[in-house]
This record gives sequence, structure tokens and C-alpha cells, in this order.
Amino acid sequence: LKSKRYFGALEAKREGGGWLYVNHVPMDEYLTSVVSHEMSPSWHPEALKAQAVVARTYLLVKMKERTGKSFDVDTTTNFQVYGGVKKGDTGARNAVGETHDEVLYHGDSLAQTFFHSSCGGTLASAQEVWGRPVPYLNVQNSPYCSNAPVYKWQVKIPFSEIARRLNARGIRNVTVAERSPSKRVKTLTIATASGVKKIRADKFRTALGAIKVKSTFFGIARKGDALILTGRGFGHGVGMCQWGAKYQADERGNSYKRILDHYFPGTSLRRVAGYSV
Repeated sequence: LKSKRYFGALEAKREGGGWLYVNHVPMDEYLTSVVSHEMSPSWHPEALKAQAVVARTYLLVKMKERTGKSFDVDTTTNFQVYGGVKKGDTGARNAVGETHDEVLYHGDSLAQTFFHSSCGGTLASAQEVWGRPVPYLNVQNSPYCSNAPVYKWQVKIPFSEIARRLNARGIRNVTVAERSPSKRVKTLTIATASGVKKIRADKFRTALGAIKVKSTFFGIARKGDALILTGRGFGHGVGMCQWGAKYQADERGNSYKRILDHYFPGTSLRRVAGYSV
């Protein structure tokens, strides 16, 4: 499909005036693809195994939540990245096989296993990002991703681009109004020709582009008719930091179980035979 190869069966059906393509794929093949697209298959086996457990748990939670829907998950970062067959996926395939049936639980329920590229040194809480507390997803120091290429970043954005993206005329300045407990930006104040308004930082990031504004962990400086954002990390910052997992495996020799304990404290690793949840 569109020059990509997929395992399993492909279903095509009309939906909303277009086509919906659904890949019916064995779970381990799906997970192999996710691990090899979310991390490099050449990364340390323990980091890959941590990703496999996180991806498997996440998938099972979504399958349960979306019972009766047209599909369980899509192929994008809205869920987790799935790209079909990827060459050189041996590391990912081994990680999935070596953690077969292993998932994270909190109490009697599957854990919420979110992940992101780089936390910038501080993990965010589920409460501050999504407004709902999760006991094992709190703010904590996590100084393991400083070698990540996205640990520090800077971008210059003209006011004209911000105005276009936010559909707001005459922008004069943008400042931080409030920060969350992890020091990420929570809300911004936007001064325009017609007055002042506030916007949530996550909506600002989405509007400007999540690749350009890599996280809400940033500071702001004005330079002429543009903003300079200087930030840290890439992604929402909740759960497992992928570059941090890599560092812990590479430099500290941590097992995938220890890596998972760091990012999801208070959860337990269990084997769920046949994925019966």
C-alpha cells in the first residue's frame, strides 16, 4: 500500500467519502514494526525491550478502549508509529520475542504507558499534560537524555507566521503566562492590536507544528518582529523518555526492567498469556 509492505491482510472500505485501509496483522508483527519505527533497531537490546513492553501495554489498553471501533490504532503519533515491514528490524524483532506476553500493570489494571523522544531532563506528569492524575506518572528528575540530538533546540518564528497559524491579526508579542510543575509552559499571553488573550501552550505548539516547537519546555525572547524559542526535549514528556532509556542501557548497563521501573514507578511487569485482558 503506497509503496509500503505490510504483514497480514488488508481491508479497504468506504468511509466518509474516502477509503479506509485496515491492516489485520499478528500482534508480534505489529509490535516489531512499532519498535523499529519508534526506536532505531540498532539501539541497545535492553532499550528496545523496554520499548516493546511499553508498546504492547499501550496497544492492549487501546484495544480495550476502542472495542467496536473500525480499527484499534492508527499508524501515526496519535497512537504509536507503525510503518509495516522495515528492513534491518532484527533488533526490534528480538526485543518483541524476548519480552513475549510481558506487559505493565498497576494494581489489577493495565498501566498507562506513554512515551516520548526526549524529556529534556525532567519528566512531566499526566496531570499537568492531560488534566488527569496517574499515580506513577508524576514530575521527576530524569537526567539521562542530555546526549539526545533534541535535548536542546532553538527556533525563530516571525510574528506573521504566528498570526497566520493562530488566525490572529496584529500580534505584537507573546509571553509566558504560567508554567506547570515540571517548568513546562502551561499558558501563553498573546498581545495583539485588538487586545490580549491567553492560549494553552499545547495548542500553540500544535498550531505552529510539533516538529518546529518540539515541546512546551521552552523560554521566549523577542527579536525584532519574531520570537526566539529556546527549549529542551521533544514530545509531551510523560512516561518513558526514549533517549533516556537508550542512555541507561548504553552507559549504565540497566536492564529493561530497571528502565521501566524508573519511568513507571509502582508498576509491575507481568506475563499475560494469549493477551487475555
